[in-house]
Amino acid sequence: MELIVVNGFLGSGKTTLIQRFLQDAQAPLPVIVNEFGKTTYDADLLGRLSDAVTSIHHGSIFCTCKAPEFIDVLSRLMKEGHARIMVESSGFADPSAMDGLIVQAMNHAQLESVDVAAISLVDPSTFMKLIGSMAMLRKQVECADVILIHKTDIASQDQIEELRIDLNQLNPHAVQLTGSYGNFDHDRLRYHSLSIRDEIRSGSKKDISSSELTVVCGKWKDLLMITSFLREVQPYLLRLKGTVRTSDQGYRIEIAGTSRLIEPESKVTDEIVMLYSSKESSSKDILETLHRHHPQARLKP
Repeated sequence: MELIVVNGFLGSGKTTLIQRFLQDAQAPLPVIVNEFGKTTYDADLLGRLSDAVTSIHHGSIFCTCKAPEFIDVLSRLMKEGHARIMVESSGFADPSAMDGLIVQAMNHAQLESVDVAAISLVDPSTFMKLIGSMAMLRKQVECADVILIHKTDIASQDQIEELRIDLNQLNPHAVQLTGSYGNFDHDRLRYHSLSIRDEIRSGSKKDISSSELTVVCGKWKDLLMITSFLREVQPYLLRLKGTVRTSDQGYRIEIAGTSRLIEPESKVTDEIVMLYSSKESSSKDILETLHRHHPQARLKP
């Protein structure tokens, strides 16, 4: 059995990558999605391509609080006899305990061996700026079998080459690949084998500190107001995801690093999830920015 674990910081393109795998899959491909907040935003997107998506949210699957749930879900899927399973970890995940947790799931499922490909996605525009303050970025690279330098369509060749050198210093054993929009050379995936008899440290790390706001918005005045809000709130946030609407159109909105996305969306929840560092930003500033653009917006109970 093959297990592909996709790690990477917020906005590096993990969900887009898994969407490509689902589109190319010749057989049902179960996916475990680890959401950073309370909502099932990514699981809903992937659920349009697969009926076998399980969401584990509000905590990292590799930390103490969520590891038992991850082991339970993974072992259940292993017992079902799938040829391949995919996992999307939270952007704040430290995967140091990953192999130990997988072996525990193998023991529950009585599965003798598993081939694991740990893919770490790296965004050239943000990685080197964040690695000094985000320790889990280093861990995500150090634990990788494959490092995918993603979003190369919006990076310069000089950026990519400098990043290659830095990544090689962090993990000289991993395969380095490049790609955009979830596309890369699948034939160059590298796996490491785990056995049910392996003894691997499985002590989970504490989740990385971050703060979250989930708001319910209702109808927005117009697209210009949504665009203005995203532009003004972006400096305060690590990540934003949501679906919103005006009187005549629904939209999917995202912020990831320096990028913003607004695109038409038919299934709207009227909710926005925002993740921020409480050391760098305050909920007061974020909510004041929101209320200047949408006075009726409120925190989700």
